[in-house]
Amino acid sequence: MKQLSFFTVIATACIVLCSAAFAADDAEKFRADMAAAKKGDIQAQYNLGMHYTHGDNPDYVKAAKWFQKPAKSGMAEAQRELGIVYQGGFGMERDFKQAAKWIDKAARQDDQRAQQSLAGLYFHGNGVKLNYEEAYFWFSRAWPEPPVAPKSADTVEDRRAAITHDFYTQMKKSIEGHLKPEQLPEIKARAAAWKPATQAD
Repeated sequence: MKQLSFFTVIATACIVLCSAAFAADDAEKFRADMAAAKKGDIQAQYNLGMHYTHGDNPDYVKAAKWFQKPAKSGMAEAQRELGIVYQGGFGMERDFKQAAKWIDKAARQDDQRAQQSLAGLYFHGNGVKLNYEEAYFWFSRAWPEPPVAPKSADTVEDRRAAITHDFYTQMKKSIEGHLKPEQLPEIKARAAAWKPATQAD
């Protein structure tokens, strides 16, 4: 059985902070989204998934249910969120293969958070074959430049930025430690030249 990685812990922390930042549930909007979602509106379905992930009373099983249809339709944000739910095992059994499937789809549409998660999956061999070069490729794609470290931790945004900066620093050190120095520029150049897919792809 795979152990919890640093990257999974960070994903969990991000879920918690996103929940703290999520506005108080708007009952009227929720009802409107529910009505539209039942009629097949994929944006409303995604909104419901976000409600059940980041709202006042999270229900990750329901979140996964509502993320499914927009994810299958090609919405990168829904693919990413569905993958993160599977990756973290929030409210359900952790499934790294499903996590990798959906996170990969979102990453190939140039979703930065999905690329960060995919780098972690390749680094640990969770749901994919362990591959440090691929881990560094997606890491480099997600962060062409280092994130800025916050000067304080006074707000939710500051704390989220601090987690992102710590995540970047730890991830960079960990992945580069498994590669030769001469490999790094080539992988970075390949990541910079890479072209994202579209929903139609």
